[in-house]
Amino acid sequence: MSVSKNSLYYVLFGIVAYAIFMLATLPAKMVIHRVLPVSTSSIVQYHDISGSIWKGQATQFTVKQIPLGKLEWALSSLPLLWGTADLQLTARREGSLIITDAAISPDKISLKDTRFEMAIADLMPLLYGYPISIDGKINALFQNIEIAPASRFVINGRAVLTDIETVAPQALSLGNLVLNFEENENGTRITVNDQQGPVQVDAVITLAETGFYTVNATLIPQATADPAIKNMLLMFSKADNQGRHTINTRGRIPLRF
Repeated sequence: MSVSKNSLYYVLFGIVAYAIFMLATLPAKMVIHRVLPVSTSSIVQYHDISGSIWKGQATQFTVKQIPLGKLEWALSSLPLLWGTADLQLTARREGSLIITDAAISPDKISLKDTRFEMAIADLMPLLYGYPISIDGKINALFQNIEIAPASRFVINGRAVLTDIETVAPQALSLGNLVLNFEENENGTRITVNDQQGPVQVDAVITLAETGFYTVNATLIPQATADPAIKNMLLMFSKADNQGRHTINTRGRIPLRF
C-alpha cells in the first residue's frame, strides 16, 4: 500500500506538534530533580516544585544555607536554540526579595538589572567561622553581573547596608555603609564608605576576573564611639598612634558552576 506525500506530511506534522506539546507541558519537577538533585550535602535545597520548565516555582529555596524563599521562573524558548537559558527569576520571602534577568550558558552566567533586598543576618552562612554575627538590611541594584570560571567576574552596581549592628558577641550599632561596584580592566573595583556612623570606613576591594580579591581598608572609630566598638576593631588589627586600624588581606572566591 502506497502512502501519499500529503498523508506523510500530516503524519510528520502530527509527530512534531505532539513533540512540541510534550516539551511545552513538561513538568518542572521531572527536569529539576535531574539537573539539581537534592541531598543533605547539596548546595541548593528546595521543596514543592510546580509548573512547567517554562514557567514554574519552587518553595523553601536555599543556596549555601541562605534562605531565598519561593523561587519563580519564566524561561524563554528562543535563546535555547543557541545554547543559552534566558530566565526571569524572582525569589521572595518575608523581608527578602531578589529579581533578576539571567542568561545561563555552559561557560558563563550573566545577570541583568538585579534588585536585591535581604537581611544581613541571612548571609551569615557565608561568614561561617568568623567570631562575629551581624544584622541589618541590604538594598542593592546591580546593572550587570557576569561570571565565567577562571576568566571573568565583573559587577556593576550599588549596595546600601543600613542599620548595621553586631548581634554577637555584643550588640553594637555600626550605622550605614555604601558599596559602589565598578567594572575596570582587571575585574571589579568596590569602594566602601560609612555614612557618618561610629566608625569611619574607607576601603577599596579589588576583585579580579579570576576570583582573586584584595582588601585595603582603614577604620577609625569616632571619638564618641562606644568603647566596645574600639575593642571589637582590635579583633581585626592593632591601632596605630592615631587610632587608625589598617586591614590588608587577600583571598579567592571559588568560581565554579
